[in-house]
Amino acid sequence: MKDTMEQGEHGEASTGSNPCGHNGELARLVGEPHSFVAGGGDVGRWGRILQSSSLAMSGGGNAGQWGCGGGEDGKGGQVRSGSLKMFPVTLVAVLMLLLNTPSSHSASGPHIADVNLLLPHRMTHPVEYRLQGSDGCFQWSWDHHDILSVQPEYNVSSGCSTSARLKSVAPYGGRKETAVYAADLHSGTVIRCKVFIDKISRIQIFHNSVKLDLDGLATLRVRAFDSEENVFSSLVGLQFMWQLMPETEEVPHHLVHVPLKDSPLSDHNGFCGDLNIQIKLEDNGVFSDLYVVKGTGIGQEIVSVHLLEPQFEHMADNIVLTVAEAMSLDPPSPVFVIIGASVHYSLKVIRQNTPQVVALPSPHHRWSVLNSSVAQVDTMMGLAHAVNLGVTTIIVEDTRVAGHIQMSSLHVVLPDTLHLYIVPVTSSGDPVEGIEATPSAERWYLVAGQQYVIYMKVFSRGPGAQEIYITEMDDVKLHCNQSTYWETFLVPDSIAVKHGWRKSRILKATSQGLGRLTASLTYYSDHPETKEVLKVVQEVMVCNQVKFRMDERNNLSHSIHLPWAPGVHQEVELRATGGCMKTSNDYKWFSSDMATVFVSTSGVVQAKKPGQATAKVVSIFDPINYDEVFIFEYILVAHV
Repeated sequence: MKDTMEQGEHGEASTGSNPCGHNGELARLVGEPHSFVAGGGDVGRWGRILQSSSLAMSGGGNAGQWGCGGGEDGKGGQVRSGSLKMFPVTLVAVLMLLLNTPSSHSASGPHIADVNLLLPHRMTHPVEYRLQGSDGCFQWSWDHHDILSVQPEYNVSSGCSTSARLKSVAPYGGRKETAVYAADLHSGTVIRCKVFIDKISRIQIFHNSVKLDLDGLATLRVRAFDSEENVFSSLVGLQFMWQLMPETEEVPHHLVHVPLKDSPLSDHNGFCGDLNIQIKLEDNGVFSDLYVVKGTGIGQEIVSVHLLEPQFEHMADNIVLTVAEAMSLDPPSPVFVIIGASVHYSLKVIRQNTPQVVALPSPHHRWSVLNSSVAQVDTMMGLAHAVNLGVTTIIVEDTRVAGHIQMSSLHVVLPDTLHLYIVPVTSSGDPVEGIEATPSAERWYLVAGQQYVIYMKVFSRGPGAQEIYITEMDDVKLHCNQSTYWETFLVPDSIAVKHGWRKSRILKATSQGLGRLTASLTYYSDHPETKEVLKVVQEVMVCNQVKFRMDERNNLSHSIHLPWAPGVHQEVELRATGGCMKTSNDYKWFSSDMATVFVSTSGVVQAKKPGQATAKVVSIFDPINYDEVFIFEYILVAHV
């Protein structure tokens, strides 16, 4: 830029992107002049580091000579191009090493949020900028009181100032420069912030996206630029007029303005902006640089803004925002299927912040596919049919808004493995809390009287095996081999959809015995006329419920009372049945409080002290097949 080139010889910053502001050897060597920001006085990080090394150069008082604003008063500290030429290779190596060190924000000591600011000249409604500091107690000073006003802000509890309000006080008379100094009262460190004052050349509406969801919010903000396209640091305080206009007069509005005080925005105690000032402007019947809109109807609307300032009435900008319903597809992308599979996509939209399923066919939605040789799709119903191996994309478009689409990647693959999973369920059909599904293994052990859900998963070939989405058209079967040890029936659709159990069955274990389950998947290979079969056979052992027994004749009640006396440890041997036990080693024994009730590995209970605990016996084959008994230990009192 012109200012930079004219002042670069003096090592003075002139733009927001170049705090050191020179085009000398240092800037050319590192390629990033803004990386070498050094505050006035003793602050410059790069200056401090290099000053302590053998490469430190002279000039500029106590500040780092490699930064700008060296010296006690923030002046001097110029880089000597002749000296730089003495160490070209070594200097580059050291500087690149420093660039890879952690940011100065991680270092201890005082900091300020900005080292370069660009503010507009004095206007009818002045712009204020909060310069925020941290980790210090600052005293503020500045060079040109006829250009800039600085108002410190103090913490009520500590009495320290960690921020200051900056405001330009001079009318426009060309580009001006000054500096603000934040002196930390504890460390003596002085940090310098360069401030530029210039005239606004144009304004522009900034936004995150030109499309917003129906019932969704969008935050719009005005940015201003000078004649060299530098961005102004703040426009807080200026008055603007915003307008909403449908693209055609015959249609209703698609957007409404949301007052800032009614929006979810927060300034986080001033750290993220001056929301209070902006809200006050709206309360007075005008608008600020910040504007919030809400989508109320599907379509497009023009949003315009212009600056309410004498001699700046021409300063304006406008954009077109599109309001559309947020769409999502189920199953979620990507979807892996086999040849012949039919995927019935479900289309959901967000209305009043709630997902709703769109009834198909819909007059507003059309479906298409990118590669019809891989899959075909019904244009109205969203039913995709896989015809050949490959990858394609399923697309649904909202015809009310040009270009508003949602896409899903569809992969037609060959299956490689088939697995069975089993999980115990409650009487309502939901999984028992805390119990993970058990995959195919050498043998499953079930408890008579308990219900389970059995479901299948198919995985694709290759190192990055993906789960294949099983559809109603897939030839998947589960055979129970006419077992007399269990009953099977269909899982209710609501439960299957809730937990993603496709092609699943409920199995209710009825009596002890060994049986088998067989699952198979018949599919087309890469040759259309060739079918292959994946099969898995799973052994299932149904066991009786584990129960305590005191002896061979009587069942144990659910509590045992043991007398306790000092030095006398009462014992009782517990016995158990069920759980497909063959030897006593087929059980594990536990106590909820071993200090009160000790339970040996063979089920012998020993009273340790007065109190109560729970003894538990568990089948080694099935952790959910167990029984419990309460042990109460009381002090034996002798009667005279």
